[in-house]
Amino acid sequence: MSNIEVSRQLSPAEVNWKTAQKIANTIFIPSAFRGKPESVFAAILYGSELGLGPMQALSSIHVIEGKPSMSPELMRALVARAGHRLDVKLASNDKVILWGKRADNDSEATVEWSMKDAQQAGLAGRGAWKTYPRAMLLARATSEICRMIFADVVAGLSYTPEEASSIAGVEWTDTPVDPLQTAIAPVLTAAPPTTAPNAEPQNVVVEADWVEDPPYEQTLDWMDELPGEEIQDAVIVEQKPVVKSTVATAPQIGMVRGLIREWGVNAEEALSLASMQLNREVTSLGTISKAEASAFIKYLQTNHPGGVV
Repeated sequence: MSNIEVSRQLSPAEVNWKTAQKIANTIFIPSAFRGKPESVFAAILYGSELGLGPMQALSSIHVIEGKPSMSPELMRALVARAGHRLDVKLASNDKVILWGKRADNDSEATVEWSMKDAQQAGLAGRGAWKTYPRAMLLARATSEICRMIFADVVAGLSYTPEEASSIAGVEWTDTPVDPLQTAIAPVLTAAPPTTAPNAEPQNVVVEADWVEDPPYEQTLDWMDELPGEEIQDAVIVEQKPVVKSTVATAPQIGMVRGLIREWGVNAEEALSLASMQLNREVTSLGTISKAEASAFIKYLQTNHPGGVV
């Protein structure tokens, strides 16, 4: 019999705070946030207001001299998710042309950014502008057109990290995304439904058929019992019983363990990662459903350190 007292269901904010504390020093966190659980928590909260998951928020929201900014890839993704149009009409090392149109009132605009504009602004010829001119032009055009007709979509984060750095007088050193080498916009999940402030938390289990027999059933003996009570300061939350037919199958759990091993993370980090991706506190892999296992496996495969598997 466990001597750990079962506590009440954690609120979303409490789950986010515990998640931030657990992952703040892991390899998954950008260096600007690493070791700063309060900053991690703030980024997760800001991302939740935009309908982003924790990892999407941490990888796409940057803080420059105390002011949050958003990557241009996320700006375009949010515009697309809102149902609006944002097309790249031209993307070269000399000029980028973006055309956008709102779905609700048909307002449209065209924005053009050229190296001549960059020279007049004192940007060309230094840093990423010299090495990645096409990506930098696209980023500037993206933020300008979002401020122009999609301000509600970006929710106040209308400047890219490079722009915010330029305004603050500091150097932005991250490598920009080249539009011709990567997808124009990352795939975003739907925004989470709004819950009334005093609403009772619910555990929703969605049926999902498992059609693949993955080759990981006998792997990772060292993770057969992921720590629940062994983790210091762990809070065991009271969960509603899950119908047996919806619990993740042995092949699914085996595949999750195999992928976690390939990621090179320990058991505690694995549970933290599962909690972030499933948007709830996960104390053991044995508590996840078929649908949750499928979603987690897809995430681990898509974001595999060695590439998509």
